[in-house]
Amino acid sequence: MWAAFGVPQSESTAAMIGSDVTVVGFANSQPFAKDYFLTAKSQCDYQSASSGVCPDSLLGDGSDNHVQLIYSQVDSGVAFVAWKRPLDSGDTQFDNPFSNSLRSYVYAMGPLTESSSGALPIVLYHGANRADPSFKLDLSKSPAEQCDFLSADNGGDNSGSNNNTDQCGVANIAGVTTFVVTTGTNYNYPNPPAWGLSYHINNFESPVLRVQRGVEYTFVIKATNQHPLYITNDIIGGRANADMETVEAGSETAWGTESEPYNLTWTPTDETPDVVYYQCWFHQKFGWRIQVEGMESDSSTNAPTTTAATTSGQTTTTTEYACDGACTCDHEYVGRYADFTSFQHRWGGRLTIVDDCTFRVDEFSYDGNAPAAYWWGASDTSQTALRMGFRLISSRRVSGAPNGGVTRTLMLDNGVTWDDVNVLAGWCETFNAVFGYVDLRTAMGGVNNNDGSDDDDSGEDSTCTASTRDDVDCMAQLSDDFTLHWRVNGENITMVAEFSNAPGWVGIGIPETSGLMIGSDAVIASDTIPPAPYDLNAKSLSGVVASTTRQIFDPSYQRNGTNVEVKFTRFLDNGASVITENDDVDFVWAIGQTNTLAFHGSSKGSFQVNLAESQTTATSASSSDLQSSRYFHAVCMSLAWAIILPLGPLFANALKHSKPVEKPMWFKMHLYCQLIGMAFSTVGFIYAIIRFRDSGLGEMHSHKNFGIVIMCLTWMQAGFAFVRPKPKATTKRAAWELAHWLLGRVLIVLGILNLLVGVQLLHDVSGEDRRAWFVGFATAFLVVYIIAEFTTKAFTHEIDLLDDDDDDPIREGDVSAMEKYKSEDSAFKNGATESSL
Repeated sequence: MWAAFGVPQSESTAAMIGSDVTVVGFANSQPFAKDYFLTAKSQCDYQSASSGVCPDSLLGDGSDNHVQLIYSQVDSGVAFVAWKRPLDSGDTQFDNPFSNSLRSYVYAMGPLTESSSGALPIVLYHGANRADPSFKLDLSKSPAEQCDFLSADNGGDNSGSNNNTDQCGVANIAGVTTFVVTTGTNYNYPNPPAWGLSYHINNFESPVLRVQRGVEYTFVIKATNQHPLYITNDIIGGRANADMETVEAGSETAWGTESEPYNLTWTPTDETPDVVYYQCWFHQKFGWRIQVEGMESDSSTNAPTTTAATTSGQTTTTTEYACDGACTCDHEYVGRYADFTSFQHRWGGRLTIVDDCTFRVDEFSYDGNAPAAYWWGASDTSQTALRMGFRLISSRRVSGAPNGGVTRTLMLDNGVTWDDVNVLAGWCETFNAVFGYVDLRTAMGGVNNNDGSDDDDSGEDSTCTASTRDDVDCMAQLSDDFTLHWRVNGENITMVAEFSNAPGWVGIGIPETSGLMIGSDAVIASDTIPPAPYDLNAKSLSGVVASTTRQIFDPSYQRNGTNVEVKFTRFLDNGASVITENDDVDFVWAIGQTNTLAFHGSSKGSFQVNLAESQTTATSASSSDLQSSRYFHAVCMSLAWAIILPLGPLFANALKHSKPVEKPMWFKMHLYCQLIGMAFSTVGFIYAIIRFRDSGLGEMHSHKNFGIVIMCLTWMQAGFAFVRPKPKATTKRAAWELAHWLLGRVLIVLGILNLLVGVQLLHDVSGEDRRAWFVGFATAFLVVYIIAEFTTKAFTHEIDLLDDDDDDPIREGDVSAMEKYKSEDSAFKNGATESSL
């Protein structure tokens, strides 16, 4: 199945054509959330991508998907998908902006093709499951002002009765002990397909009931003898699985009428599963879920007591621990307490180790929306250790406490001791995700630590510069425009990036190669882009990709004029980059000019920070050192390939037929140009190999590859000059001269083309103005041409003067002088060295 929600072009009519929608769902168990634009009431033409219900990425250039999948689950037959997208993506072709006022929206639901996948879901016709043309929403209102969140379990609290016949979504009822049961039409049944009727409780259609163990509840049943109610562990009901289900309460006689209701009482116990269902004895899918929370009773009241005594004006505080539970209190963790470090799903509370087999969580909160959350034990806070952890209570999932303030006292499974546990966490087995944890090794208090101090004395005091903020520990000002604050907590780090002079988007990342953007693990945010992790795969918009494999926790974004603050928590080792507290860590940062991602220009930098000492080093001095190295390489290669090496063949071609005196002038000038040009190009090439670990756009960039090929051919061409055949070997000599002539000119052309590729690369990695380089090359070519032309005319003029001399023995027909000249010329050709690139 797929579901879609989005923005039509018209603010007053929910029309499909021209709508910008997000399509979500599950294709062969793969979750997806895709940005679509609807150009016609037909299936997408995937061949031409010209019309129909098509993904933006197919209609555009592949970079137009502005939707990011956040979370997905299927729980008790209800699919839940969360996604995010900018309110205004800036894409005027395939996106429509959301509004904070009352306007029309579209929605629909339908099937997928069997060949659909999470990467390419192909939607089919929705039928009548769509928005009415008059459907409108005001997104500025809170959910309580409009309707419940569209999920099976939204954590809401609807007490009393509902008189609103326009209920949307699945309601939650909590805080009451009496449920009035009637029947009615099921417009929003949470476990489709439904058959038209379902139980209504307290006038809510098929709500989720939240109950507490140890509390008696009364179901006042008025649903007639057609619909007796019972409580079961079967999601289908109607006794469809009678041989396997467990009936908690009720029977085929538990029915009543409006005038003579039937009262069914039920008290959940510790043995009651976390999730059961109220169902009809005769009909399937007539009821819905009961969420069972809490414990029937607290088995232990162990708690530390504090007394204070004053002696000689000094107050001494001592802590004693009363162990009166069912277990002993011998372990050093007994009495320790700490607040959970929270990451997601509103997981929180204060953990106390009650005794050797019991722990208590006060003020516990958890939204209950994860598919398989368990109390979890691990040896350490690292992801590896958490993945290798185990259930502390194997038979029971953690039930939700979305309103907070709940106290839960829980006992470890038989055979589990605190010797096995250093970290107590909330853990989702389905997604291998930690919701929150406490490191017992560093928790406060304890039997052997009664002064309430931190047991962890393994490290020395940090010498970092104290942060000006209260929520973190250290800081380093990396430039006039960027300050980084941080706090390391176990295997996590909380970072606050403060940007000044930031009119648009901001980003901070950990680079794969020091000083380079490509390969960075980054967090980007703006007024329209919530803080999220990104992979920087290329210096283009399509190369900046939202990560689907990494998470940041508790992200926040604040702007005050041009001052921006981005705060988030991440793992020190998140699988893409590693932050080491006691070593130098590379960072890159950038500031954009708009809230939509675009080139940042010179508003960027890269630094190394020692988190333990707040010592900073500019790895690129705002990229100036690296830029100087690029200039040196560019100048060497430009002198070689744009000026000196092209002059050699020009001199040879223009002066080869001039009259020699001792050696041909063309050969001398040709040889000197080629030797000097080769020297410059060789120095520039070796410098680039040593200085640049990466071209800036990937190891296999074309500029690097072309340069290696060109230089290898250049050295090979120089070697050919020393193995040329003698002039008498006319056939071999002619073939050699042709190959030498052809390869030399091919190399000149390739060299100049690679210079242009290099200029483009310099622009891509640094924002360098290409026009200045192109003008420089054009000027160099003009200078080369003028020099060659001037030299040619000068030597031609000299030859003309010699030809006009009446004493010239050759002109006067002096046969002996002519023979002497030919003899000298032949001797020179036999001994001269020719070389041409």
